[in-house]
Amino acid sequence: MVKPMYELCLNKAVRFYTAPENFENKEFRNVPDNVLFDFYHLMYDQDLMCQLVLELSEWPVFARMLTVKQCWVDLLRIFQGLLNVNKMQASNLVHDYKFYAEDASNREQMIEMGLNFAVFLVEGAWYNCAFELLNCIHEYICEWKAEDSYRRKLIYLECLQRRLYVETNYAFFDYADRTFHSCQELQRRIEREASETRRKLPNLATLYATYTHLFTMRSEYDTACTWGLKAIALLNSDLSKSACLYVLRIVAKVCVMKRRYSEGNFLIQQALMLAKELYEVDLHPNFADTLMVYGFFLLNHDNIRESLEVYKKALNVRVAVFGKNNIHVAFAYEELAYAHYVHEYSSGDFQKALEYANKATRILSNLLPPHHLSLAYTKRVKGLIVEEIALDLREPSEREQRALLLLEAEMLHKSALSLSKRTFGLENVQTAKHYGNLGRVYQSMDEYQEAERMQLIAIRIKESILGNWDYEVGLSMGHLASLYNFHMKRFKDAEHYYLRSIEIGKNLFGESYSGLEYDYRGLIKVYTQLEQPELVEKYKRLMQTWRAMRQMPASIVRYTDMLPIPTIVQLFLNWDKQKAAAD
Repeated sequence: MVKPMYELCLNKAVRFYTAPENFENKEFRNVPDNVLFDFYHLMYDQDLMCQLVLELSEWPVFARMLTVKQCWVDLLRIFQGLLNVNKMQASNLVHDYKFYAEDASNREQMIEMGLNFAVFLVEGAWYNCAFELLNCIHEYICEWKAEDSYRRKLIYLECLQRRLYVETNYAFFDYADRTFHSCQELQRRIEREASETRRKLPNLATLYATYTHLFTMRSEYDTACTWGLKAIALLNSDLSKSACLYVLRIVAKVCVMKRRYSEGNFLIQQALMLAKELYEVDLHPNFADTLMVYGFFLLNHDNIRESLEVYKKALNVRVAVFGKNNIHVAFAYEELAYAHYVHEYSSGDFQKALEYANKATRILSNLLPPHHLSLAYTKRVKGLIVEEIALDLREPSEREQRALLLLEAEMLHKSALSLSKRTFGLENVQTAKHYGNLGRVYQSMDEYQEAERMQLIAIRIKESILGNWDYEVGLSMGHLASLYNFHMKRFKDAEHYYLRSIEIGKNLFGESYSGLEYDYRGLIKVYTQLEQPELVEKYKRLMQTWRAMRQMPASIVRYTDMLPIPTIVQLFLNWDKQKAAAD
């Protein structure tokens, strides 16, 4: 097949200008931006990485590449390749941006270019460099003597919003708290000036969605829901589709966290259809982000097998763009590890889950400081998996290996607990989860008093934050019931906690909830020990009914049409009104 003339010319140009004797001649930069991008992309394809590192370390050159928006996915892929060669590439480029920005005659243009660069860094999960860049832009805005003070405030608010998103994702919650309050104060000033000058207020839907994201990540779900409702209410057809997608995805996640599955399902399916329209062809990371939330919904809704497939698709998109050394990829491995752990809990085959957890751990340990909060979740997941592997070692010859694995699980959960307490304090859902996980490990290590203490702490924290009917509360009660039943022989206490766990599970998920199996089995043993044969038979019948229902997957309403944004808003707000009336 004859190659097109453009491709032949491009190949010849790359061969000529990348030859050692010609590389200092930069005449090839005189072409239009899209052609220069193709030139660099061919250099990347031909593995001319050392020369490409030099080229794309210069801010004026890289800024031109950022303008070729339709090629951002390829630019993300190229940039990750450069980081694999020179891990300081992003930081060096930020410093070069500063050099040019300080002497720029057009301060507004330089700020907008910097904000565009920050978006790029965030899409690649290079949060530490995005944080440094946004702090720099923040200073430039503060020094900027703009003729239009209202426009300056709007740009400042955009900078603060992007910084808040980065601080949240990178678990800089002390910074995020200050930025959140700065955003609110600036918003009030903008509203006053808009009122005085009769200027149009900006749409704050994405800002409120970023607030939602912050409080979701801090496990303050009620506050997150409040902001999420405000974000959805402000959506309209004038907003860009990418902005609408961002809001839908963020609010869907907190709906799942609050077990508002109907609303969460509706929002994430609408988001997924919109993401396919915008990003599926290019396999943009934003498409993978939406898939991750959909997988999260499916897992929490007890559609575990389907969630695995969705998570794998998201992982494949991220790997295709970033390879194997990126935070986005690590988080996808984390979620897959946990989904496999849940899926294989009854079979006992945890090797795939452990493989994914180890991959996530290796990537994050390589990219993050040793005490970073993001390591806590990975350690928690790996700790759960290691414990289950240890429990399957029952032969006398395996006793030593079992003990070593349990010690490893204890170490992982203690480290995760320490990181969580250091960031959130004691009264936090994530901290409570780590207490509960430690309780399970101590149960496996035959340290029953300590196991009970950990579970009671977990239940107290969860009930105080989430109320008495949350999934997390039911989970901890089931674990405590198991401890009382199988190890402490406190059968009446076990009965109480099993019944509460069942009540919560049925209330949230219905009669076919997967977790009911362990509660039913536990109650059969409890009533056998208490010599109550009629209740033994009752729960055996319930177990049989449960098995029959489990042959059918958990039902999910499937949406086939992407609705107009105003319709999405109206339906969601109606759901919220109905829930408020029911409460």
